[in-house]
Amino acid sequence: FFQMYLPNWMTIEKDRLPEYALAGQKIFTTEMIKTGEKRFGTIHKRNDGKAMLNLLQIVFFQTKKWSKQLLKIVEKIKKLENSEVEKFDEKLQKIENLRKYLGILIECHSGISMFSSFTYVLVAIFVRGKSEGDLTTEELADISTIFAENSLKPISAEVPKMMKNLAKLIFKNQHLEKFLNFDETKKAMEFLMELDDSTGELARKFMEIHGHRGIDELSLQGETWKNDPKQIILNLKGILESMEKNDEALENELEENSGNVIDHLKHVQVQGLKRRIFQFFINQAHWGVYLRESAKSDVVYGNVALRNSCLDLGEFLHNQGYLPTSRSILHLTMIEIRELFETRNPRILHRMRRREKILEKQNENQYDFIHFGHPIPKDMTRFKNMKSEVELRGTAVCEGTIIGKARVAKTLNEAFETKPGEILITKYTDIGWSPLFPMIKGLVTEIGGLLSHGSVVAREYGLPCVIAVEGATDVFKTGDQIVLDGSKVVAREYGLPCVIAVEGATDVFKTGDQIVLDGSKGTVKRILLTESENSTTNAK
Repeated sequence: FFQMYLPNWMTIEKDRLPEYALAGQKIFTTEMIKTGEKRFGTIHKRNDGKAMLNLLQIVFFQTKKWSKQLLKIVEKIKKLENSEVEKFDEKLQKIENLRKYLGILIECHSGISMFSSFTYVLVAIFVRGKSEGDLTTEELADISTIFAENSLKPISAEVPKMMKNLAKLIFKNQHLEKFLNFDETKKAMEFLMELDDSTGELARKFMEIHGHRGIDELSLQGETWKNDPKQIILNLKGILESMEKNDEALENELEENSGNVIDHLKHVQVQGLKRRIFQFFINQAHWGVYLRESAKSDVVYGNVALRNSCLDLGEFLHNQGYLPTSRSILHLTMIEIRELFETRNPRILHRMRRREKILEKQNENQYDFIHFGHPIPKDMTRFKNMKSEVELRGTAVCEGTIIGKARVAKTLNEAFETKPGEILITKYTDIGWSPLFPMIKGLVTEIGGLLSHGSVVAREYGLPCVIAVEGATDVFKTGDQIVLDGSKVVAREYGLPCVIAVEGATDVFKTGDQIVLDGSKGTVKRILLTESENSTTNAK
């Protein structure tokens, strides 16, 4: 973290844009800036020229090179996946090769992410009208508009759209009753995949494009939608439930804005050459988001290939009595795997079991967004005596004002209970959460930047969204009535407000709270209703 940002402490001290791009909020303190000055010293101005030259090379040359390299590496991974090996040494070598390829994919993704962040900063500078300073709420709203109107349609935004279209086809082609009768999610997915009409065609296409994505997709401990479609099926049923209650949802979609995105900005007026330059960088920024999301999909594909090869070797060792389960191999290093095979050293198994227990315990702990020194689990007692009516602030990502019930989900498993029309409050989102987007009407996250997954998808579908809301998941409770209050919603696919990086949101709010989510001010507020008002709200 320090090595990435604080060598440029002089720039960060004057310009807050990198912070918003990274975390959706101000995160660099005066002490951090002083540490950067002490550690890295004053930077000569000629280094600014070198840095700018490097960034221009990334924009005009390097990004294309990375994109081509991604395609080549993915093809190599597919070829290696299809190769069958039987001996231990061959299986281990296959894993080593996949690790190498995954490393290259990550390097390419990092470079493309740099390109995306740089073009974001350039667009934000145009919106702000000066090279230094902070961003106002109005300027952040214009930036959200720019990134919402991306004609390239990032791959992460395809997931909720395809989910909704698949639900429509299930309804239209009269498969609803049979689909809902399946209790086992795998059988329900198999049923859809085997259909010989447009429903089956879209289901197969979805799995072909997105089947490698899923829960904890960048972890070796994760699971793909192809292997475990539970999340997809449950959310399809939720969308269908919403459609049954509202027939208009089957036919009507909000129209997308037409015309040039610059003409839709409220606080930016540029003409002539400046307008053409601005449009060029907007196009580059849109391209950057598209490439970055596609690159991440490739990284996930490489990680899944590595995971499957590890599990294949794990199954080999389990069958020969070396490991208690095939997944046990995921807790061992490459050196330990070879040593276990050659010596059956029992100490290695003790280490493995210890790591399994530590991981299980670690997953239960919660941590503050920023740590100083050794990470310490969050003190949850500070949220116990919060007032019934409370307002939290974050950074607005997408405009819109809504009132609705909160669905607080600190984990994806908790999110499975989400009902249509709720405002989702969580720590962060990745593509594993995408199937929920067609059902919810607002989003609050404790963690996330203006270019994070939640921001990208929320803007794409017009979800009122607030990020960086500290304590939201601790203060609010499921079922709370909350208000997300912002300016007029810009017409999008779903027209849903969103606020991201709302630190602590999943601790403050609880599922069912009535909340007000302010997509322009970046606030989330729990509200109290009288008994008669609550009856009216529930009736609606």
